[in-house]
Amino acid sequence: MLDKMKKIFALFAIALIVVSCGGFDTEAKIDEVLDIHDEVMPKMGEVMNLKRQVLAKAQEESDSTVVNELRALAKELDDASEAMMVWMREWSKNSQPHVSEESDIAERKLFFEQEIDKVTKVKEDINNSIAAAEAVLK
Repeated sequence: MLDKMKKIFALFAIALIVVSCGGFDTEAKIDEVLDIHDEVMPKMGEVMNLKRQVLAKAQEESDSTVVNELRALAKELDDASEAMMVWMREWSKNSQPHVSEESDIAERKLFFEQEIDKVTKVKEDINNSIAAAEAVLK
């Protein structure tokens, strides 16, 4: 019984060392990136709708300062939308060697770190532009 427990402990220790020393869960990183994307992608229609509303409000406005602010906000909404499109094109173009684990672990780690940063920035830009537009349109 004691020998069996020692063997189980040794196997557990080896598994723990392997996981902590270089294991990289590609699937978990893919999920992390795509979860961020999936959180804001459904908001793209809302972004375009708010842009139309902001531009319509700008046409009704007589104060040139307010008109310029509204146009800047419409551009911010448009830029946020375009950033999502650019990110998706770049992901589609560049992710394959990392998703399929053809790249080495160091390259994969760096790629997914950068993609998480990029898609998080896209998410923040979309959410911030929506919040700004909603505040203006109240």
